[in-house]
Amino acid sequence: LVPQAAMKAWESFAPAGKFELVQLGDAEPLDDYVQGTRYTLNADPQVLAKLTEVCERYDRWVEEEWPEIGEIDGPLPDKVDAVVVGAGIYGIYQANFLASTGLSVVCLDRYHEIGGVWNYYGNDYSRVNTSEVGYRIVNREGAYVRPNEDHTPKRDIMRDIYAVASQHLQGRIRCNVNVLTVDKQPDGGVHVKTRHVKTGAEKTIEAKAISFHVNRRIGRKREVDWEGSHHFR
Repeated sequence: LVPQAAMKAWESFAPAGKFELVQLGDAEPLDDYVQGTRYTLNADPQVLAKLTEVCERYDRWVEEEWPEIGEIDGPLPDKVDAVVVGAGIYGIYQANFLASTGLSVVCLDRYHEIGGVWNYYGNDYSRVNTSEVGYRIVNREGAYVRPNEDHTPKRDIMRDIYAVASQHLQGRIRCNVNVLTVDKQPDGGVHVKTRHVKTGAEKTIEAKAISFHVNRRIGRKREVDWEGSHHFR
């Protein structure tokens, strides 16, 4: 669709071995396309077939294997330093940071996968609509990679959540777990009572601290209460 010399100039910007100069041969003259006066509905079949092939080959939405995060539906620990409730973007980020310091951590979520609202409510067209810097949880550097751009799509956010979880949370995430109650103990620790969403099995985890990262603005109302909560209304 553009002069050969102009296309050739782009070869230096492409990854080694990835540049392809397409010759359409017997396709009808392309002046109308270049000028923007030819409707796609009446596109030359050869041009349309080649554009479709290229778009499918380099589609950014092609499924990719996300980093491994280990077993997420295994047994719960009896005792840990910290319990993080919610395996969304911020729960995973905090749990990963705590684990990186050497603390024993378990991150709980009642959904069957991690990702929080980005996984549960997001679709392939959902995009960040807030301070972008807050969603750059993975520093991507080097050729042909980039940090999250403005209005980052769901897949990029999910990829980054898995990338963070794979760092220090291998086997420390437990999904299908609902937190029922949290009881503070005389020594300052907490007893976290849980119930497995599928089996109904209950278990209490002893922890020195607990942190909640649950979204109360989306979906069914969550009743969260604690002693003295009326002072915060």
